[in-house]
Amino acid sequence: MATASKPKVRTDLDIVELDDELVLYDPARDEVHYLNATAALVFQLCDGSATVKELATDIAGAIGAPERRIERHVRTLLKELREVGLLDGSLELKAAPAPAAAQDHEGEGDEPHEHEHDQREQVREQKTENA
Repeated sequence: MATASKPKVRTDLDIVELDDELVLYDPARDEVHYLNATAALVFQLCDGSATVKELATDIAGAIGAPERRIERHVRTLLKELREVGLLDGSLELKAAPAPAAAQDHEGEGDEPHEHEHDQREQVREQKTENA
């Protein structure tokens, strides 16, 4: 019988709280991610101590929603967090394709990269101010 997954966020992420939302900087990929209040709540509960079902049960109980519906949403969110490499164990799966993606964008202009750079700088500045 397989052991139930206990999702855990990567410890090397830089995290800035903005009200109920989170801005995450992934130094391994040099990417910034934004989580709304709901996603931030689930993300913060991913400490490796609870299974997905236990997370969903806790959240459903706290907000008075049907557990099955919450579990479905939690599973979808965790799948997305894994796909972008924010959970432990997911980085290795996504690290190899990154150089190919960079090659696909050659010659397309630098504007998106400049914008991403500005966002990363804002996160770094906020982190420095909060330290």
